[in-house]
Amino acid sequence: GYDASNPLLDLRVRKALNLAINQQEIIDAIFAGVAAPGLVFELWPGNMGYDAALFKPYPYDPETARQLLRDAGKAGMSIELYTAPQAGVTELKELGEAVTIYWNAVGVKAKLVNVDPVTLTGLRLDRRLAGNAYLFFLPALPDSSRRFVSQWHSTKGARNFGSDPRIDEIGPAVLAAVDSKEKARLHREAYKIMYDDYLTVPLPQPGPLWAHVPEIEYSPKRLQYTNEVATIRPKAR
Repeated sequence: GYDASNPLLDLRVRKALNLAINQQEIIDAIFAGVAAPGLVFELWPGNMGYDAALFKPYPYDPETARQLLRDAGKAGMSIELYTAPQAGVTELKELGEAVTIYWNAVGVKAKLVNVDPVTLTGLRLDRRLAGNAYLFFLPALPDSSRRFVSQWHSTKGARNFGSDPRIDEIGPAVLAAVDSKEKARLHREAYKIMYDDYLTVPLPQPGPLWAHVPEIEYSPKRLQYTNEVATIRPKAR
């Protein structure tokens, strides 16, 4: 239920938690420079709803983050960040450590809590993480229509990232839309709400790495949860 003491209900707090994160430093230190900064959770260039003019990475601005927390009366607030092992994402623990370091640096008492996947799923489904956060990787899809309900709907969603009547309304409309332009417009509208209200803390998205001898060339193919080689052939001479 609604808990007025939840600090994450304050937009200033959510914005502060985002401005505290140095995404470029994470890209360089954890992903060896091979990653793109996060924009909005699940939104990347090429996805339905993406618009380079509307969505840019949040800046790294720890001074403003500290001031926002003071303005909200939440300087020194406590938050737990939960992580659990996830197949194919070996960097999650390091990401969690980085995020808690950044949050602590702006005056938030952040604690990293490492649990097993079953425990985290139980906490999430029972909606016992209010006022805290959890970290996980969910690959972006070209069309995330079903996720607007499964991830974001306040009562029907399995993950329940938030509770916003505007997104509750958009979710079913996205599923019902047939025209691709209308579907893209609805995606864009929902992502803009998430972006402007700082509803998540997007982190860098690593890119695929392939090792090969210089005599061949390849083109990658993005699938739902993996990056696979679509074509591989000898280089033209």
